[in-house]
Amino acid sequence: MTGDRWNNQSLPARVSVVSLLVLLGLTVAAVWWLIAPVKAANPSEDTAVEIRKVASSNWYPTSGKPLFIAVLGSDTRNGPPSGGGGRCDAIHIVAINAQEKAGTILNLPRDSYVPVPGMGRTKINAACTRGAPTMVQALQNHTGLPIHYYAITEFSNFTALIDEIGLVNTPVPYPMRDSPSGAHFLGGDSLMDGRAALAFSRNRKDTPRGD
Repeated sequence: MTGDRWNNQSLPARVSVVSLLVLLGLTVAAVWWLIAPVKAANPSEDTAVEIRKVASSNWYPTSGKPLFIAVLGSDTRNGPPSGGGGRCDAIHIVAINAQEKAGTILNLPRDSYVPVPGMGRTKINAACTRGAPTMVQALQNHTGLPIHYYAITEFSNFTALIDEIGLVNTPVPYPMRDSPSGAHFLGGDSLMDGRAALAFSRNRKDTPRGD
């Protein structure tokens, strides 16, 4: 991914810290999967991220069109990469232009009220309780974007993914003391393993503007 140009759009201050590490881990996983399998930290286990082609999508590298990937983080604590029916509190759409070697990331706040198939108008994170395909359908209906693939994981598999990648050098914007998430960090760059990265990504009680 070296040399690619990434533009973060629509990342409100109140969610940027909460979802940054989830976004990083899942985006790396989604793009990495296009060239090699993504394995969990323990080689005997299944993949750490569930990545599937959206039914009826027809993207291919030579099409000249952007590739759209829904990148989702479930709040399930311990379960399969699919999130096990949990809510998706990290919701992103990654657009990759293979010809230009450029990409854009769009974040959707989890509390956004949108129409969800079979659920009426509700918080968008609830769509994942009916499975990632329902979330993808809600995203397509809401944005009009043709999503071709989705990638989803939950807490334990996210931790395994980061541990497999290795320590992640993460800029911590300010000292954190958040007991609910376990985010206890000094300000400045911090080398994080999976457990620390999960705590950092979950900190929403200790941010300057609150939850």
